[in-house]
Amino acid sequence: MNKRFFRSMVAVAALAAAVAGTASADVIWNFGSLATANTSLGDNYTFNQGSNWLYAAAVIQPAWTNSSGSCTAATPCLYNKVLLNDSTETGLGLTPNVNNEIFNPDGIALTASPGSHISSLTIGSIQMGESWAVAGCSSTSTGYGGCTVLDSGVGASGASLTVSGLAPYSSYVVYVPCANHTTCQTMTNTAYTNSDNNLVLMSATTVPEPGALALMAVGLFGLGWTIRRRRQS
Repeated sequence: MNKRFFRSMVAVAALAAAVAGTASADVIWNFGSLATANTSLGDNYTFNQGSNWLYAAAVIQPAWTNSSGSCTAATPCLYNKVLLNDSTETGLGLTPNVNNEIFNPDGIALTASPGSHISSLTIGSIQMGESWAVAGCSSTSTGYGGCTVLDSGVGASGASLTVSGLAPYSSYVVYVPCANHTTCQTMTNTAYTNSDNNLVLMSATTVPEPGALALMAVGLFGLGWTIRRRRQS
């Protein structure tokens, strides 16, 4: 192996390490800061960070159909809620529902850009006895189907929680499975309140798919092979 080819391969390896390091970094989506505060975003909105994007859509149970965008109680629109003095009350919600937050039977569906998936979600404004749930779904042209409940529970205190280790799905739906405390009696937590359930989607974390990193590695290997062929000719 001649020195010039060796130096070329070292350069390719360094580039691969740099790109892989960038691609493998988790992307944190803070819904309290990525859009104009305290405004309606329509029934769907695409958040962008560099080359990454996250598509959010207001959906309605039980079929998880997309909202029409008319911003009524039956078909809510996404709302960017921001409370400066309480970060747990800040995030992506729905309007004109209770406190501009997610409220039964509505939800918010999130879809990550190709080559990545959502690994964790942070939910806020969970008061004592309020229910929450996260489902993994497949995306279709008409809505979200094939959904599986990945995690659910009832809040024990007014705070936030993070659902992590989510399996790769096309989309994830965050929703409130119980309309009020009386319908939550089947849940495991026995501490209930007399208030309606509503919450906000504070943040999400996306990670690159292993397949995307493998494809990048193949491309870089091809680049190195091409350089070698040129050096030999």
